[in-house]
Amino acid sequence: MAHFQVYYRVYTKQGALESNNLIYSNDRFISRIVSRSVAPPHTAASLKKHICRIERFELSTKCTLYPSLSNQAPVEDSARLALRGTSGPGVSEIDPVVLVVDVSDAEKRSKLASSEAKDLVEWSSTRRYGAS
Repeated sequence: MAHFQVYYRVYTKQGALESNNLIYSNDRFISRIVSRSVAPPHTAASLKKHICRIERFELSTKCTLYPSLSNQAPVEDSARLALRGTSGPGVSEIDPVVLVVDVSDAEKRSKLASSEAKDLVEWSSTRRYGAS
């Protein structure tokens, strides 16, 4: 069974927030989850709930989900999302889904403890395949 990733970024109206679920040492704003970790049915609401939990926002956090950085229209909570394919929202770090939260919720969330830091790989926009 393939393990599909969903890449995401978190924002407020004032700008990008650092992720609490870092994956790259040189880009503290991009993150990802495994699509199977999102509870079925795969709707915008279930994806928002999972990202809020991972990012340590309170359950009452009001947030809006956008299917990509370039999309101006938010996704309705009831909309089904194709999270297990090679196309769809958040399939690459180049065009992740976007979660926009209120500034006050962003200020309330708990920060990563230094003891929770993990070894991160550096993200490179250049792909290398095979041996050099």
